Amino acid sequence: MDHLREHAEHDTADIIYREMQPGEERSASDVIVRGFQEFISPRYPRAGVRDFLACVSPLALRERVAGTHTILVALAGSQVVGVADIDNFRHIDLLFVDKAYHGRGIAHELVSRAVKRAREVQPQLTEITADTSEYGLSTYESMGFRPAGPELIEGGRHFHRVRLRLKKTSRR
Repeated sequence: MDHLREHAEHDTADIIYREMQPGEERSASDVIVRGFQEFISPRYPRAGVRDFLACVSPLALRERVAGTHTILVALAGSQVVGVADIDNFRHIDLLFVDKAYHGRGIAHELVSRAVKRAREVQPQLTEITADTSEYGLSTYESMGFRPAGPELIEGGRHFHRVRLRLKKTSRR
């Protein structure tokens, strides 16, 4: 996890990271939808686009948080510029950063914080998995994630499952 932290510390002094608050679902959804439409959807069939967009609507994000998901956001001022959704503190479902904020370490910091939270809740956790598009694969690999198998297609959505093996934590 040290390599996550080292990438995240540059150029993010003006960014605040925290859990998504009620009322921020629309802003978080907008960041996800813009990134999806620009970088991912061209490879998806119409049904896959429709399915994905339904999963990231403001209502769907609210329902995720009411269930087993925790959504972390990165804020520049009051504007949501990054979103990470971790399910049951063991699987990253979504990771999106507004295009204007790419290259600032925001994705790395969101993942680093998600991993830290997961380890706090489940100290014996040995790995975190994530689903990523072809576009995001290199970002995850730069954080130490490795492919967990071939590309998958579910409901018209193409993605790679990746995993980050975690070092055992020492008890104090």
